[in-house]
Amino acid sequence: MYRFVFTSGDINGIGPEIIVKTLKEALVNSKHKFIIPIAKNVIKVLDEVYELNFKYVILESDREIADSNERVIFLPLNEAEFKPGVPTIYSGASSIESIKRGYSLIENKIADAIVTAPISKEAIINAGFTYPGHTELFQELTGANQSTMMFLSRAMKCGLATIHTPIREVPDKLSQIQLRNTINAVFNSLKDDLGYDNPKIAILGLNPHAGENGKLGKEEDTIIRPVIKAFNKCEIEGPYPADAFFGNKFYRDYDAFIAMYHDQALIPFKMLNFSSGVNFTAGIPIVRTSPDHGTAFDIAWKNLADHLSFLQAFIWAETIITNRKV
Repeated sequence: MYRFVFTSGDINGIGPEIIVKTLKEALVNSKHKFIIPIAKNVIKVLDEVYELNFKYVILESDREIADSNERVIFLPLNEAEFKPGVPTIYSGASSIESIKRGYSLIENKIADAIVTAPISKEAIINAGFTYPGHTELFQELTGANQSTMMFLSRAMKCGLATIHTPIREVPDKLSQIQLRNTINAVFNSLKDDLGYDNPKIAILGLNPHAGENGKLGKEEDTIIRPVIKAFNKCEIEGPYPADAFFGNKFYRDYDAFIAMYHDQALIPFKMLNFSSGVNFTAGIPIVRTSPDHGTAFDIAWKNLADHLSFLQAFIWAETIITNRKV
């Protein structure tokens, strides 16, 4: 039995809905316990809108939470303006408060893993925070030297060499050290978190045709190939032209692939796994997963949200915790 933190995400988005829908399944199909840090004024609305037909308690202190045998605990946070479908300064601040409060439960060993509902980057930036996303925030919270964004599904697994980087800045952000650290993080996570004995990883090129021997870009020759060559004792192969790699379904031949920038991986990944894909932060000492979609303000609080990606994020977190404890 493990204890999971489900952070609220943006309270004006679909986060609270997909949490409730996941809880209704997880309580039946597992014996785990769940802690949800969320604005206290939203707890009552949740019950009114989604009929919380399971037992829950509302507890505020770490001691109460640690001592409780209840399976669902709502941890009330500061009240926040509730405007379904609208990202606001208050919803942004509340989503960060939920993450930080949830992380403190992990840090104090009251919970084992954290599954984060979607946040609005617009809302958190307007609220005064500078994090591009969850990955960078958790790197700061944990003090890790580097964090790597991975995406997990049964069909494919991948990591990103650069994360929330504008396209025009990607070549300047990409370096041998950055790529080497990414490969190490993905390799170690495949082994330690996902149970692969000798992971086989493909590396994508940055430029069209993987640079065409330097005619369409130099990064393959100056950065990517030298790093791959340094991993001569591991099955690290490439660089592959991204279009041919996915067009020929070469991803089926590897345990994971590493893309050079966000959309290079996320377009094919989401085409194949939109309802089942999961975001996982590799390279940090805690287990953190999330669904691979956003806040969906257009359908927020209308009981229309698909919770399957959040449910899969919970299931993958369970797998990772179990593997780490072996």
